[in-house]
Amino acid sequence: MKPAVGIIGVGQMGGAIARGLLKQQPSPVKKLYLSDKNQECLKPFLEQAEPVTSELLVKEADVVIVAVKPHLVEEVIKEIAPELTGKILVSVAAGVSLKKIAGWGVPAECEVVRVMPNTPALIGQGFIAITPSKVDELLANIFNSLGEVVFLEEKYFDHITALSGSGPAYIYLVAEALIDGAVRLGLPRDVARKAVVQTLIGAGTMLKETQEHPGILRDAVVTPGGTTAAGLYQLEKQGIRGMFADCLEKAYERAKNLT
Repeated sequence: MKPAVGIIGVGQMGGAIARGLLKQQPSPVKKLYLSDKNQECLKPFLEQAEPVTSELLVKEADVVIVAVKPHLVEEVIKEIAPELTGKILVSVAAGVSLKKIAGWGVPAECEVVRVMPNTPALIGQGFIAITPSKVDELLANIFNSLGEVVFLEEKYFDHITALSGSGPAYIYLVAEALIDGAVRLGLPRDVARKAVVQTLIGAGTMLKETQEHPGILRDAVVTPGGTTAAGLYQLEKQGIRGMFADCLEKAYERAKNLT
């Protein structure tokens, strides 16, 4: 049986999850309830989902997804905790551990899980990490509609937050830099954008479908003494690998200290 799902907090991530669920046909949920103190966040969903108070949402939903900012999670969970008996509570907040959540008055009869999606869930192309629980199949049915699901021990959640949670922003920055660099060379911006977007899609699809090591796929593009070799040399000279390693390390450290 399909569950009724409620999302508290319909901002960037909560909104992406809501849109992803609403786009899927057939729908993986029986009904979708949404709650947000900012009424503007609810306006895009008025025709497809039911905006309600957080109290009514918790009463009606089988699965309660808390998608507010990390510093607000404690306040929200303490408020709804008395009504969570028999429910499934899902937190998508970075840096908020299951141990912390359990200490905020959540009843023992409530199954608590953490989920780390990313914004491409909006178009069904997200990467979603879920902590293992007694309701894996139910959660997989919900979140499979948003992209690729993996069940991951909680000890890795700060790592995956830094990688896939923040990762789209890194890729968008790379895309922007490539587009701007191509325009500087004289390529029309619309052509540069199309070329970069399709190149990223194609390269990602190659990685996924061939399952080859990225170094092997890279070498297949490189001709000795050619243009790609020259470009890669400059990236390596500038320390591209170290930059990304440092980027992930900083994001990881931040994830560990969010709350």
